[in-house]
Amino acid sequence: MHKLYEEGDLHVKPNVVTYGAVIDAYAKSGEKYAAARADTLLAKMIHLNQMDPVTNSDLQPNTYVFNTVINAHAKSKEHDAASKAEEMLLAMNRLHLQGLPNLKPDAFTYTAVIDAWAKSGYRGAAARADQLLDKMESKYMAGDMDLKPNTFTYNAVINALAKSGEPSAAEKAERVLHNMVNRHKHGASEDVKPTTINFNSVLDAWAKSGGGRKAAERAEEILEWMDRLYKSGNYGVRPDTITFNAWTRKRLRPSKVAANFIRTGIPNAGGLSRDWYTTSFLVTESGS
Repeated sequence: MHKLYEEGDLHVKPNVVTYGAVIDAYAKSGEKYAAARADTLLAKMIHLNQMDPVTNSDLQPNTYVFNTVINAHAKSKEHDAASKAEEMLLAMNRLHLQGLPNLKPDAFTYTAVIDAWAKSGYRGAAARADQLLDKMESKYMAGDMDLKPNTFTYNAVINALAKSGEPSAAEKAERVLHNMVNRHKHGASEDVKPTTINFNSVLDAWAKSGGGRKAAERAEEILEWMDRLYKSGNYGVRPDTITFNAWTRKRLRPSKVAANFIRTGIPNAGGLSRDWYTTSFLVTESGS
């Protein structure tokens, strides 16, 4: 397209939409070095715009294009994906402050960067994801409506903490879940409505914490919390087989409360589907 345009065909001049489509194709390809190629295309677009802002005004970068490249890094599994994604977030902030109104980080931007840290496996990655969520929430509470965290944002942080093995990870994951539940309770929209997945991730964090009796007690309290929410009308937090496997797989203390849920299911929910782990749990509990 660039070649045809340079040869005089003014109808095929690439613009920001063209670049965005190609970058998005790289982001979704799953190919090795796709993120690096997307990065190179974005850098070329910015260079052309800066070299001739008038002729190439249609190549001014926007939030969508940056978000697509950040998402490509988040999905790339490269060792430096998280740091590159956050560098792009910082660049967006800087360029927006320099006068580019269409280039402003939004909830997708932060969530993609958080997800990149969550998947990185680096020491301290979970803490960094948690810090970015805190920053996002602070800006949202200060009036930046584009930075409203959603279910995906919260779950990315909870998962990062659950998998980290860092000190106090379970407590931090539970704090994030409480924030999420409280926001939904006090009028936030359905995009922050907690689900079974969110609760299971926190249970997994407690299961991996090595907290012994304390971890078992917290896990049981979380199960009872799920039950209360379900009975109050939030049918998206019904305990499932994965919920109870947090006990059996991680050898948490057998619980009569948990065993009762497995046997009977939550009222009006039709019971739970048992697998080998939950059946073994019932045998253990029955013999205690």
